[in-house]
Amino acid sequence: MLQNSKVRILATCALLLAVALIATEIRLFRMPQGGSVTLFRMLWLAIPGYFFGLRAGFMTGTAYGLARLITATYVVHPAQFVLDYFLAFAVFGVSGFFQGQKFGLIIGVTLGTMLRIAISTISGVLFFVQFAPEGTRNFWIWSLGVNAPVMLTELAMILVFVLIPPVMGAIESMRLKVTAAAS
Repeated sequence: MLQNSKVRILATCALLLAVALIATEIRLFRMPQGGSVTLFRMLWLAIPGYFFGLRAGFMTGTAYGLARLITATYVVHPAQFVLDYFLAFAVFGVSGFFQGQKFGLIIGVTLGTMLRIAISTISGVLFFVQFAPEGTRNFWIWSLGVNAPVMLTELAMILVFVLIPPVMGAIESMRLKVTAAAS
């Protein structure tokens, strides 16, 4: 029975990973300074942790980073590779800290977004300052100004979407079904 539950968890995480990859390709709009707002990619990456805990969340985020590496590689340094393709998406596993709690998914996706902004800002300062406008004095503010608007816009859309009562009800219903089936 334990093996069957692991298969269900793996299958659910794989399905959510696939949805996140598809959502990545559905760009709702591009921001002027770069980056795209997608169809709730960060939500689909936060759900595995919220449903199944930290390990499932971190593993799904890491798998997403690997998949993105295959489809959209822009690596300038091994550390940037780790920051932008592993950590930046694995952090959505923090939703596992709030597994099953009321508003746990909202807290998890928000915290994951804040961590992703921090990681992307660090990566921008370390590896992409050559793209800053000439005369930029503070590369931290520049990098934050490039990264935060994209991610905060998507987060705001996710929060509005998830707070619609039927949507929250559907997510909770799905969580109860898949966690009951997996136990």
